Amino acid sequence: MDKPMDPKAATKVLFEIDDILNEFRVPYVLICGVALGMYRNHGFIPHDDDFDICALWEDFEPVVDRLTMAFKSAGFRTHSISKPLDSVRCFKLDKDGIHTDFPAFFRHGDVRWCPYMYKDMSIVLPAHMLESPEGVTFEGREFNVPSPICDYLRMEYGVAYMVPLRRAHGWKSESHKFFRPDMGVGLK
Repeated sequence: MDKPMDPKAATKVLFEIDDILNEFRVPYVLICGVALGMYRNHGFIPHDDDFDICALWEDFEPVVDRLTMAFKSAGFRTHSISKPLDSVRCFKLDKDGIHTDFPAFFRHGDVRWCPYMYKDMSIVLPAHMLESPEGVTFEGREFNVPSPICDYLRMEYGVAYMVPLRRAHGWKSESHKFFRPDMGVGLK
């Protein structure tokens, strides 16, 4: 685990990302530890070292090139990930010591999935969690989190998600599955 984020810097970066995505009308959702933190802690988890957001592929893909330029113009170091696909499917953003992962989720049946960088692993969520998010308020701004948030957090962190732990959820999360419809690999 890397050094914990500075909450003030993380808030500034989150707000800058929010401004850019709103400018391009790209709806997005806070996921993983930042969703947990906003729900449970009403802010960032004190020991978290990054934060994650996501968008739906159909909102992300049409503006990906313009988003890249906007993030760079705002001082973000951007790294685009396309593997294993042929087009950009994820940004890794860095600014002021804050790292943000920003994947796009594809639809397949009643799930949304995003290829992980490891073999055939993907993050898989029920589509409705990302397509009909709920709102949380942080520092006077409204942000989206998966809905219903409690079901999502149980998937990611288990039934005791309200109990603060100093470890990542990693591969034990129910959302990490061997699922790659683009390669003919189904849910296992």
